[in-house]
Amino acid sequence: MRAALRRRLTGEPVKIDQIAGDVRLTPRTLQRRLVKSGTSYQALLDEARRDAARRLLAATELGISEIGFLLGFAELNSFTRAFRGWEGTTPLRWRRAPIEARPREV
Repeated sequence: MRAALRRRLTGEPVKIDQIAGDVRLTPRTLQRRLVKSGTSYQALLDEARRDAARRLLAATELGISEIGFLLGFAELNSFTRAFRGWEGTTPLRWRRAPIEARPREV
């Protein structure tokens, strides 16, 4: 499912119905399996977005708003707010920080 989420981060909102189809399950079955494994669709989507944001900020020259759009955020402030929740700083400050000062993966 994580791979399906990563492939779908192309600028359009990622719906659970699409991911369920990608992994050949009904949306309800997918939800039940996620609950059983102790997670949720939103938690996995946030994880995929966070990982992609870190990768794009570190390895590309794309603008912050372009990255937010690619991750499916309709507004730059929504992306900035989410990123601040994940990393404790803004995307621009994170990008400008020396690599050794960036938070490590948990």
